[in-house]
Amino acid sequence: MPSKKVVKPASKSSKPAESKAAPQPKEEAIAEKPQAAKKKEDTFKPTENTKSMTWAQRVNTAKKDISKAKEQGFSINSVLSSRLRAATDGVKSVSASTIAVNRKWYKTPMLALDYAFGKGKGIPAGAVIEFYGPEMGGKTTALLAVAGILQNRYDAMVVIADTEASIDDSTLARAHIKRDPNHLMVLEAPPGKTMTYAFIFMSIARLVRQYATLVDSLPAKERADAPPLVFVWDSIGGTSVFDLDLDDSSGAGADNRIGRAAAEVGKYMPPLKDAIRKYNIVFLVCNQQRAVINMTGRPGYGDTEKPAGGHNWKHEADVRFKITHKNPWGKSFAGGQSKITNNKDDILGNILHFVCQKNKCSAPFRVGAMLNVFDMGVDIVQSNVLHAAFDLADSCVAYAPGKKGAGIFKWRDFEGTLPEIIDMLREDEDLQLQFEEDVRVVQLKSANPVLPPPEDMDYDSMDTDMDPETDETEE
Repeated sequence: MPSKKVVKPASKSSKPAESKAAPQPKEEAIAEKPQAAKKKEDTFKPTENTKSMTWAQRVNTAKKDISKAKEQGFSINSVLSSRLRAATDGVKSVSASTIAVNRKWYKTPMLALDYAFGKGKGIPAGAVIEFYGPEMGGKTTALLAVAGILQNRYDAMVVIADTEASIDDSTLARAHIKRDPNHLMVLEAPPGKTMTYAFIFMSIARLVRQYATLVDSLPAKERADAPPLVFVWDSIGGTSVFDLDLDDSSGAGADNRIGRAAAEVGKYMPPLKDAIRKYNIVFLVCNQQRAVINMTGRPGYGDTEKPAGGHNWKHEADVRFKITHKNPWGKSFAGGQSKITNNKDDILGNILHFVCQKNKCSAPFRVGAMLNVFDMGVDIVQSNVLHAAFDLADSCVAYAPGKKGAGIFKWRDFEGTLPEIIDMLREDEDLQLQFEEDVRVVQLKSANPVLPPPEDMDYDSMDTDMDPETDETEE
């Protein structure tokens, strides 16, 4: 113990003791050297590149790497990861949290739609989003409304493929899409040609290539802020497989139209989706439903409806919304009707009810609704108030039904009927933004429910044959 006291520098009187204890610090330094060497070698380095080797040479090299890794204290996984990196330049070690951060989300003022997309974050970029449903369900209206918001709020470049020739100036005006060459492009087929799958896919591929070149040329810090690219395809059912000049007198092409459409989707979509994810492109698709008719000419059993273009769109789409006419708020609004009328029973609009049938970006099966007024488009302010009052539990908006059906809405220090609250929000944009923020806070709570502990779960109410005690299926 006295030797430890003389390790520190002391006065002149302690010189003899220092000379005896001098070897101790050297021994400690020698013992620490191997630990410092291990810290420097965080990853295992393979002996050589195996790209141009034969199979036997790769096996011999792998044996050398394994023995070398054991000597240096590395695991087999470190050898595997190092050889994968050496073989392919594109393989990187990326954590799951980093992948989730790379996805961008675009918030919109359509709170019900943001909630249905998941957690109130907004519209996910880098995804193929499909709106499908019956005719006159509001698919094109919802599609163009999303594109208009992305164009105005995020300076997006909107590219429209109008295969039905149904989008005109009034349609763009209702969706608030600017007819600016720097923010809008419309794909048109060459003279004598039609808007076929091949033409649209090849046109989109060329545009994606140009967009990718532009983004990659930006400095790394500015790439995240690049203007988004938005594709609007309206619609799949109106897209042709064959050109007008195709001589098909045998009729075989018409019988094989659905199969050809599915083949075109399976051919072009996988490589496009890689670029869509990498460059955070928003790909919006409008699709129809068609009845599946059996040999008797009547709808068959099972899946009696499926979208146009075959079932490939079901697999290629990352997010799928089914849009129909339905009033989810019951008699509390418009007497339970899905159509909006005035005192003269003139139809002014309808309610767009959407269900998220598939979602790879967040939780699926969320529902919502928006008001579509034919002369003005989606009534965002009124839709947000109804969404907060009826769709969300523990909402920031309180609703008390009146005796004559005129309910009272309360938000913060404001109180009044539905028309009064709507007019107040329309006149003040700052109040609209404050209302959006209050609703998003409630959405995040509703989108992340706390599950009860396993011992409190009601297994009897679950639709399953699984026994919770044995984890075995009862026969």
